[in-house]
Amino acid sequence: MGSLFEKMMKMICSADISGRANIHPHVSFSHGGIGVIVNPASEIGEGCIISAKVTIGNAFPHGGAPRLGKHVYVGIGAFIGGKVKIADYVIIGANSVVTKDIDEPYCIYAGIPARKLRGLSEGEIEMLNW
Repeated sequence: MGSLFEKMMKMICSADISGRANIHPHVSFSHGGIGVIVNPASEIGEGCIISAKVTIGNAFPHGGAPRLGKHVYVGIGAFIGGKVKIADYVIIGANSVVTKDIDEPYCIYAGIPARKLRGLSEGEIEMLNW
């Protein structure tokens, strides 16, 4: 079944979302998942929101696959690569590059490389609890 799903995603959305990835059923791919790439060994937790043109993959030549916690928002064009763990309730800014663990929950990370900008407001936490 995974290969049929993968072929349909490539054809319809120009996405490469592996059917073998551990993606919680309560995950949203914004804009139909256009241009999204998800490594087969990746894990995406409950309530995550993945924007268009996001790559959740390995970091060549080191390999490994990312693990996103619950209620993580990944902005458009972000790259999360390698064997990294993202804590619960983290916002990753558009076009950011994450190649190291983000252990602190309830924060915003952005930039190249991504670094902590600030903690989340109550309104931002509510947004992530869709």
